[in-house]
Amino acid sequence: MLQESIGSDPIALNGLASSISLDARLSQVFEITPAVNSTINLTNFYPGQPFDLIIKTDGSTPFIVTFGSGFVTTGTLNTGTSTDKAFTVSFRCLDTDAYERSRTTVLS
Repeated sequence: MLQESIGSDPIALNGLASSISLDARLSQVFEITPAVNSTINLTNFYPGQPFDLIIKTDGSTPFIVTFGSGFVTTGTLNTGTSTDKAFTVSFRCLDTDAYERSRTTVLS
């Protein structure tokens, strides 16, 4: 059960920013289409909260997405150069961080 009412509508993150703040209280689903190498930092979550991050590709240039403060992950994600593809990374928040639960390979 969610501690508070959190929406499930996807929230778009700014793909033009090199440093991005993901406010986890806004939704359970976040999307980004990176246009630069970027670092995503986590804010405002509660223990037990799940959320998903959908990373879309534009196909022209590979970009690196780094998971910064508030995340414990298996590492960075390289979008590659495939057009109109996506990755999904799922997280579960604990006391001080969000831990990566799963990560897909590129989805078509």
